[in-house]
Amino acid sequence: MALNVTIPKRIPFMPWIKIPAATIALNGAARVIPAKDADPGVIQALMGAMPDHSELAGQISIIEVEPRGHFATYGVGVSLLAMRDPKTARGRVPVA
Repeated sequence: MALNVTIPKRIPFMPWIKIPAATIALNGAARVIPAKDADPGVIQALMGAMPDHSELAGQISIIEVEPRGHFATYGVGVSLLAMRDPKTARGRVPVA
């Protein structure tokens, strides 16, 4: 399974300026867990702000991803100007 996560970037005082999002890509093994079988702490963290989420527990599932190999990043931890240079903006981090 492959997963790409985007991280929006913006300039705080000039939000109208378009900036490419930073990304994290990873490969791993995924497993689908019915919400009713998941740890209650996980359910609370994911759905705590939703009113009366206990009714939804039988209708939803959670996807647990165990990353393997490395995380490939672009624009994570670099300045906006550094994102212009792909060699500087790219990164690879091994999965611990």
